[in-house]
Amino acid sequence: MIQLTVPCPHDSGTHEIEFFEPVDARYYLGVHEVTMNRWRLEGYLRGHKVGRGYLYTQEQLDETLSLRK
Repeated sequence: MIQLTVPCPHDSGTHEIEFFEPVDARYYLGVHEVTMNRWRLEGYLRGHKVGRGYLYTQEQLDETLSLRK
């Protein structure tokens, strides 16, 4: 997991947000890398593009899990 400090759009403060890297997100979701990439491309899994990769918040992963049920 990666912790980043990001500016808050509603005030002048900042917030710490934890992001899952793709490997951690795969284990959290319990799926293969190919499945996770397919879900992302189909819009089933939302993430934040950072450089050449993606980072995911726990809320985004939980939303994906709730859609699987």
